[in-house]
Amino acid sequence: MGYAAESIYEWGGGRDAFERWLNRFYDLVEAESPSIAAMFGGKVSQEHRLHVTDWWCEVMGGPDVYTEERGGYERMVAMHNSQPGVAVAAHAPVPRWGWGVAPPYVPDDAPSE
Repeated sequence: MGYAAESIYEWGGGRDAFERWLNRFYDLVEAESPSIAAMFGGKVSQEHRLHVTDWWCEVMGGPDVYTEERGGYERMVAMHNSQPGVAVAAHAPVPRWGWGVAPPYVPDDAPSE
């Protein structure tokens, strides 16, 4: 497959590469950012690391594991939205990032400017 046809997921080395990257990121958070690590109880669980890997793999064009097994975009937002009253797009798809081809999601009922 040529460069233009590859997804970022494929180009980046697939799931194993994303898992290594995210584990290294969270290892650094635990070791060097105690204030951020505190949000995870001081240590980022293997479960959280797995879920984040599923998310980023799907966003970058990999398998839709996060959508099929974890509840998709709505679940991710529900787990992270700590601001009461903030409008969240209902039933938005997990974003798919590509080589300059992923415009922001705009729900059908979004107010026009």
